[in-house]
Amino acid sequence: METTKTRTAWIGKWIAAVGFFHSMGGFFLFYTQGWQMIADRGLIASVNDYDITATAFWFLITGLLLILLGMLMDGMERQGFSYPSWLKWALAALVFILIAPMPATGAWLLIVPVVGLFLRK
Repeated sequence: METTKTRTAWIGKWIAAVGFFHSMGGFFLFYTQGWQMIADRGLIASVNDYDITATAFWFLITGLLLILLGMLMDGMERQGFSYPSWLKWALAALVFILIAPMPATGAWLLIVPVVGLFLRK
């Protein structure tokens, strides 16, 4: 039986990379409007649900959360821990929930690590 220590740890790295590019993309896409408005408002209580600052903020936060999840999963892989059995189903459901209502999304990139989780023994 193959252990996680004998195979290459890549799933967590992949998820963290998607999060990194999501955060960086969101920062640069929304820099001239969203982030400038947040800076002009003084950061504290500067995000408004009804303007581009909310989109900029959630774009960045989603990416940061993916980075954290990816780093956690990578650490588990490198230390030889197995993922909980529910994780692959939860991530698959999350990817479906992200893609179904909004097909024009980067969430398609998360299919690769989800498939990787399902192919693991």
